[in-house]
Amino acid sequence: MSDPRLQVDVSEWELACCGGPLRSGDVVSWRLLFIEDAAAPEQLWTATPVGDVGPERTARVLDGNGVQVAWTVRGRELPTGIVRLRGRFTATWHGGDWTDDLPPVRGRVERIQLVRELFEETHGAVPDDHSSTWHAAGGGRTFIVVPGAEDLADAEMAPDPTDEPDLDLRSGAYRELTGYRVDLQLLG
Repeated sequence: MSDPRLQVDVSEWELACCGGPLRSGDVVSWRLLFIEDAAAPEQLWTATPVGDVGPERTARVLDGNGVQVAWTVRGRELPTGIVRLRGRFTATWHGGDWTDDLPPVRGRVERIQLVRELFEETHGAVPDDHSSTWHAAGGGRTFIVVPGAEDLADAEMAPDPTDEPDLDLRSGAYRELTGYRVDLQLLG
């Protein structure tokens, strides 16, 4: 691999639950999930089948670029062998499934960015492929993530104690910290 670096998304809830604070310079060891993303650069992988992972789900281990990552989807069969994919990585600490068998990816945190996503109110049915929804308590209002409308801001640590949520729901939209984008220098 020419540049042993990865950009990894870390969910706010996952870091708050089990990840502990994260600072630039920290050495971390994470299991990674591959999330398809047409906007990401194309990469070459070897996809190996995994046994039964649940109803209507298909999973593969992707091997390449110096790492092994989990790839799983609902409702379609995934290819095996050499595959070209566009995607991004997300870290996970929550196991109890087949991803527990994957070797963790070890690296040094070089940069942390806060990821604040824009949520807009929707008045129709939430599309099946829209995994990020939020139901406002007491009002029955549903808000969904606006794809491509995230704000990124550099931070020295995560969680960032200075981050303040902007949850003014009167306008029909709000921004919320949903996670962190971490530049990771891979270590052997």
